[in-house]
Amino acid sequence: MSDYWIRTELGVHAGFTVEWHGPYDNQQRAVSVAKELSDPWDATEIVAEVVLGAPGSEGTRLAEFYRGTKYLPGESPWYDCRPPATVDIPLSPKGK
Repeated sequence: MSDYWIRTELGVHAGFTVEWHGPYDNQQRAVSVAKELSDPWDATEIVAEVVLGAPGSEGTRLAEFYRGTKYLPGESPWYDCRPPATVDIPLSPKGK
């Protein structure tokens, strides 16, 4: 069964940390949470991607949020080069 997930990358001094949030049962809710997560409430750099898929499989990137602004996948200033259209969803993503 496919669900909507949010994949976040948090920028830190030594690199970045990836976290998974969800699942969400509809895209509208996932988009709302992703936007909230990426809002620039402090000096932390974060990108939040809405991904559709099932744990343990490839998910499709649907949207990307950076500093509260929506972008097409891979088009925000976060990435130096465009990432692939799909991303592997872990078998046991940490739900938040």
